[in-house]
Amino acid sequence: MWEGIHQGEQIMGEISRTYLEPVMVSEMIRLRLGELLPGFDSDQLERKMWEMAVEDFLNYLRHVWSVELQDWMSEEAEWEEPTPIQKLKSLIVDWLEEDPKTAKEDLDAWVSLWLIKWRQRVKIVFKDEENYNQNCKLVQSLIQKGSQRMGYEELKLFREPILFTLLNHGEITGTEILTDHILKREAGKLKYAPKGIKEKADFLAVCMREIKTLSQIAGKFIFIKVADSKAFKARKEVG
Repeated sequence: MWEGIHQGEQIMGEISRTYLEPVMVSEMIRLRLGELLPGFDSDQLERKMWEMAVEDFLNYLRHVWSVELQDWMSEEAEWEEPTPIQKLKSLIVDWLEEDPKTAKEDLDAWVSLWLIKWRQRVKIVFKDEENYNQNCKLVQSLIQKGSQRMGYEELKLFREPILFTLLNHGEITGTEILTDHILKREAGKLKYAPKGIKEKADFLAVCMREIKTLSQIAGKFIFIKVADSKAFKARKEVG
């Protein structure tokens, strides 16, 4: 079974930090989570949920609108104006302004589906839990091997097709985490980084098969660590 660990302090990925605009989308997601989870506020666990939901929703919109941030076959993709980030911002603004009611209904429906997937895929753990520590060591070892086989720029080339394929298979929660772990896990199995179009395509095909396998398993693949407190344990059923 494929397993993943994600440290809470790293939850906001590079993409969402770059273009978390307009703020209205983030606030709409927070309010919707509040409707679905009575008592939802901005404490540690719930803020992590909110941040991940925003990150995943932006990736979902990019997928729907075909806004890719990286050409996976080109190490030096040059973008003409508008850049993908500018294009996404413009599309979000247009989407919200053209039909605010429908936009809210669509976002609310998406958040409802996202929460279902959260409950299926995410496990809330505490730093002193034995299973967490064991799994953390395992995944960190796999990630380290993957990073040794392929550098950041090489790994980045494959992120978009992997992320979009996850979305195609209905994996809308933890998209950045799952993308990162699938990519580095499979890279860790290589003897050397893929070179040329054929080797890159073969490596990508292996990742796609892993996604298909993952999507067919009903289990928790993402572990979110929170502080060890009675308040968090009382709400652990959220995960």
